[in-house]
Amino acid sequence: MPFVLIAGIIFFSLILLKATDLLVVHLKALAEKTHLGDYLLSTVIVGLATSLPELTVAVTSSLAGAPNSWNYKGNILFNKFSSVNTTHKNS
Repeated sequence: MPFVLIAGIIFFSLILLKATDLLVVHLKALAEKTHLGDYLLSTVIVGLATSLPELTVAVTSSLAGAPNSWNYKGNILFNKFSSVNTTHKNS
């Protein structure tokens, strides 16, 4: 049983490495086509990817009629707006 777990971890780690390599290549190509910066596109894509789990929980709980679904929506908004201020460089 431990061998299967270790083999699974190694296999999916290799898939993750290949996926990140493909993501970088395609982001660079998209940045060249749209004349936007690499950092801008990377920030937007990574920001969307990190918000997807919370957004999925918020939407599915709202559709299911859960009473606390607004907590998830508020959490998403607070996290996004609070991170905007911390990434600004002051000269």
